[in-house]
Amino acid sequence: MLLSGCSSSPSDQGPADNTYQYELIAPRRTVTGRSLPVVILAVDVNPRTTPTVSLVISSSYPNQAQAGVKVKRGCGSVTLRPDVEGNMQVSLINQAGGVLAESVVGVIVDTAVRELSGALSGEDLSWDSSAVIRISGDVSIGAGDMLEIGAGTTVELGDRVNIDCRGNMMCSGTVDAPVLFTAVDPGRPWGGVWHPSGDHLYSYVFFTGGGGDSTKALGHSGSQPVVGGCNSRIELDHVFMLDNPGKAFYFDSNEFSLTNSLVSRCDTGGELKFSLVTVDNCYFLDMPNDDGLEVDDDNDAIYVALPWRGGDDFSVIRNSVFISGKDDGIDHNGANLRILNCIIEDFDNEGIAGSNENHLEVFNTLVLN
Repeated sequence: MLLSGCSSSPSDQGPADNTYQYELIAPRRTVTGRSLPVVILAVDVNPRTTPTVSLVISSSYPNQAQAGVKVKRGCGSVTLRPDVEGNMQVSLINQAGGVLAESVVGVIVDTAVRELSGALSGEDLSWDSSAVIRISGDVSIGAGDMLEIGAGTTVELGDRVNIDCRGNMMCSGTVDAPVLFTAVDPGRPWGGVWHPSGDHLYSYVFFTGGGGDSTKALGHSGSQPVVGGCNSRIELDHVFMLDNPGKAFYFDSNEFSLTNSLVSRCDTGGELKFSLVTVDNCYFLDMPNDDGLEVDDDNDAIYVALPWRGGDDFSVIRNSVFISGKDDGIDHNGANLRILNCIIEDFDNEGIAGSNENHLEVFNTLVLN
């Protein structure tokens, strides 16, 4: 679970140096040669009082190189690519060599595969972990239908392949068995999932290697959203959007909720227009990376534009951390937006950019250069 709040007191100070305890969240299996995203979370009472800790991810595979990872105010991530079959132990190590957290991932070569494309119906609307779901061509879910994705399911998508869900979707991962959306070939990004109507729920889901279909680029950053839609309702809880060439999300005239989630190393965190937005207890890190080079490409962590079409309610961003990006941390453009209890730091332009009309309210929020 991600940790809420950005205040501290003598009773909730974290320990010094690299002595926090950590949790690793990762898919419990992957196919050799595919991307394996790993999320690192500090589980101390209030790790947000420590800005950045440099740690190392290593594995039990001798040919898997160690990967450095920066844990920024309690959260970080890395993407591995194991190429040998077996049970791979992933370890988080501090600078002194101490193991802070461990997890085991099953790496498989030969596995059952269900290949899908086109309009889905019947049993093709139910995906589970008994086989890798391989989407070889664009798929669609009709109005009135429900796509159900069970815990531990791996969904592999081909080059620029998209999912168009005009019905409803329930994607039900768990902390022990997350759902994974990834590319068949990590060098050829897949497209995105589009929700033009309906109700949609994602829980414990990884998205990596998506947003690669330039013909479906949207928004002021000019990239495809990994998850997007309009005139729908969507809840994303414990969702991890990592290493996507496209923007994490784009919604227009939506009811949008993002909670307990991490967005990192995407073109932008996301763009929300005419929508009722709730962002609570989330991290937005390194948009699109933290290489330190100046680039002017609208790489906001989150962009909230124009008021909710359904009424005068305020959108709310609270208890969240925004660190490192090549444009703004939070870009407000004509929305009714309230920001509470957040930390925003290390953005090339504004921490909070307020423009156009309507209302922007900020409470108990720390903005650092």
